[in-house]
Amino acid sequence: MGTTTGGQSVKFMDWTSTTDTTGTLWKSINGTGDISLTGLHKLADGTLVATGGKEYVNCQWKTLGDANGDGYVFKVSPQNANGTFNFEVDRAANCGLQVLKGTLN
Repeated sequence: MGTTTGGQSVKFMDWTSTTDTTGTLWKSINGTGDISLTGLHKLADGTLVATGGKEYVNCQWKTLGDANGDGYVFKVSPQNANGTFNFEVDRAANCGLQVLKGTLN
């Protein structure tokens, strides 16, 4: 489990090993639902990234957009000293291409 910087609950799930290329970020924020991630892989520095995905918005799946131009729509940092992980996900275009940030436990 974890929380966004706005205090909403999130959970990264359906990714069980470094060979999995898909996963889900569960959330329920302002009428939006889960984020389904594709192209998951680890970078050399240990950061977990996804290159694509969709977000459930207003009863429809919407493609995630690369809000910051780094080529990834989802990033999880290597483990912090306190055992948590920082994450950020670039949301679907109709969500204003905002970046959702937070911490996973």
